[in-house]
Amino acid sequence: MTAARILRALAVGMGLATATASLTWGLLFYRPLPTIDGHYRFLGLHERGEVVRDVHGIPRIYTRDLHDLFFLQGYVTAQDRLAQMQAMRAAARSELSPELERSLDRRIPALHDALDAYADGVNKLVSQHSEARALPGDLVLAGRRPEPWRPIDSLAIVAAYVERTPRTSVCASAPPGATLKGRPMFAADLYTDAPAPGFYEIGLDGGGVRAVGASLPGVPAVVGGHNAWIAWATMSSAGPGTDPASTLHDLVRAMAARDAGQMAETFRGGAVATCIADLAGRSAAADRDEVAVLPPDRPAVIGGAGGRGAAIREKLEQARGIDLEAMRALLGRPVARVGARILVDLADVDTSRSAVSHGASAHRASPHFDDQAPLWELGQAHRLPFTRGAIGRTDGELVLRAR
Repeated sequence: MTAARILRALAVGMGLATATASLTWGLLFYRPLPTIDGHYRFLGLHERGEVVRDVHGIPRIYTRDLHDLFFLQGYVTAQDRLAQMQAMRAAARSELSPELERSLDRRIPALHDALDAYADGVNKLVSQHSEARALPGDLVLAGRRPEPWRPIDSLAIVAAYVERTPRTSVCASAPPGATLKGRPMFAADLYTDAPAPGFYEIGLDGGGVRAVGASLPGVPAVVGGHNAWIAWATMSSAGPGTDPASTLHDLVRAMAARDAGQMAETFRGGAVATCIADLAGRSAAADRDEVAVLPPDRPAVIGGAGGRGAAIREKLEQARGIDLEAMRALLGRPVARVGARILVDLADVDTSRSAVSHGASAHRASPHFDDQAPLWELGQAHRLPFTRGAIGRTDGELVLRAR
């Protein structure tokens, strides 16, 4: 064979290899990308629902009742984080206890409905993508077809979260007298040992719930964020043997709360420590069986290993004219690789900021895969508007009508 023929054969071989690699990449990583635009009929919804994604790919869900809200939270979270949810479920299942199984039987009706709706939403996504052979590449390469999502899977993830939340998590509220606008400001860094990309930012609006912030993939709630009246962060551990059903019920109720003291009472005796600030200027903290509602001239700080929390408290007690940038500076750079940062001005919730350690999407072909990593490493945050009109330019608008 002449040198020219050898070169032609090598070129053809390289072309075929490139084409095969491109096809494989497309099937494994582009095909599973979520549908984020358009109008569709959707079996499983009671009424019309919308999913609006901002420029960071963060979804805001708008519905008319709670069933549809949690159904779409499950569906949308699975769109972006199904492989992570499967990994979290597998890890949590290995630690299932008889007590956890029994807690499923003690579910309050409202929580029962939320868990069932969320599971139905996840399973809707899995069914669609299985039929279209478009499951995430991570699952395809691992040779796993997801089992149906069950309510107990969500409870198992909650149990794992509250028992293993890193002690470095911290939250703080600045009293009204210390802030520029005379209303409390709130800041929190939440960390998790869940697999990357960790927390998932989301907005929920429907059935009396209106909240935005960081959620735990696989769980129908916001663990750290705000509504129009209060900001909160839940963290730390009450140790093994806690009741995840009660914890999750408290989290679901928190999203509709309007008063810091009442919300703190909700978490009394629960499995998580909670830091809260409300629009009226009150700050509160709940930690196991203790509840503290602080005077309006006192900062509230919970958590922060290694003296970090004490240092933040000392600075807040001396501060005046604080704005969101000052609150961000107080937190400094994150101290863990996987987490979420929340910054809320209760005088103007549309100026709130947030960041997660990776990005909204776990799909490698998505523009929102790891797009927030540079912000996280520097301790920065992006805007996280609360009202729909403040979102501005969107990345996608999906309208779903009940079939």
